[in-house]
Amino acid sequence: MGGTFNPIHIGHLLLAENAYSVFGLDEVLFLPSGCSYMKEQSCILPAGIRLEMTRLAVADNPHFRVSPLETDRTGYSYTCETLAQLCREHPDTDYFFLVGADSLFAIETWKDPELIFRYAEILAAVRDDCDPVRLEAQAEHLRRIYGARIRLIPSGSMEISSSEIRKRLEDGRSVRYLVPAPVLRFIREKGLYRQERDAKSTPEKTTLSSCTGFTSRKLSELRRDMEKALERKRYEHTLGVSYTAAALAMRYGYDISRAEAAGLLHDCAKNLTHEKQQHICQKHHIPLTPAERKNPHLLHAKAGRCLAREKYGITDGELLDSIAWHTTGRPEMTLLDKIIYIADYIEPGRFQAPGLDEVRRLAFQDLDACLVRILEDTLNYLASSHIEIDPMTQQTYDYYSDKNGGI
Repeated sequence: MGGTFNPIHIGHLLLAENAYSVFGLDEVLFLPSGCSYMKEQSCILPAGIRLEMTRLAVADNPHFRVSPLETDRTGYSYTCETLAQLCREHPDTDYFFLVGADSLFAIETWKDPELIFRYAEILAAVRDDCDPVRLEAQAEHLRRIYGARIRLIPSGSMEISSSEIRKRLEDGRSVRYLVPAPVLRFIREKGLYRQERDAKSTPEKTTLSSCTGFTSRKLSELRRDMEKALERKRYEHTLGVSYTAAALAMRYGYDISRAEAAGLLHDCAKNLTHEKQQHICQKHHIPLTPAERKNPHLLHAKAGRCLAREKYGITDGELLDSIAWHTTGRPEMTLLDKIIYIADYIEPGRFQAPGLDEVRRLAFQDLDACLVRILEDTLNYLASSHIEIDPMTQQTYDYYSDKNGGI
């Protein structure tokens, strides 16, 4: 069972125990991630600390074990490489890879998914709110394309997330019964996840974490940077997205400055050549889907995530993710993901999409319903134009259409 475990919580342990019991496993091996290419590292505790928390969490369970395989590795960690190493070192062991069922819809975007399916059977934990028909269809797709071995595990509907636990700790709220007692003691002893506020520090930092807003000076700098980096029409579009994102943030109670900054940066790689965008993705070991390779206009989102961090000093993981997913969307989008995706579609400079007046009204009434409408219109346009559809766009539409009762 891999994961960031930032921090490990009761939900992780219950999921592992359920898999152990249902499938008669010999043990569950917990693999805290080292440096994941899928997640921004600035808000993730050092690997050694997460490894220790995981050890504390499983210490009283004789069939749980923790491995430092990924935390000891330099550079990015890839599931396919971890499984390959385990199989080389223990050729007499059958490995099962435990994931949340939603990962089945994203696993094709991971590095070398065919190797993951070769080295391990997938045990996918299914929550009560998952659509069983859509999930089984995706599992069957992976079996047909990759020869994947997949089994589904009912896991109830317990809603616990590491991000919510971190937020509670930052706000000084209780997380008792959400994390194991030894882990909670460790967190308190080390003062982890506390939001530091230094009254003497300058308010005008050039890089910002996910826990801080953006100053007016920083936003002005980003506007100047984008004006230099983008062609005039693209820059005007960028301003429109930024202002629209700020308005949506006001409507839905999100940090206005962070939404504005995300809007300014969402197309920061747009004016680079497709070759340069692909080079940036390769440099940062970002896997590209077949659709992205065939349709280079999609590359600027993932390249933009890297550029925003590397060139413009952004360390806000949620913001960087909103850049990466603003062209295709993804299942389980964050509020900022939705704001940027929708703002990119409805900003005042847009005029060609069908029914824009209605879509704009819907954006300020029901964000998820608006998201479904935009995705549906996008899929219809791509199909009618005979443009290959990125699987992530279809998966995002299916996810939110089901979630919203087939709107």
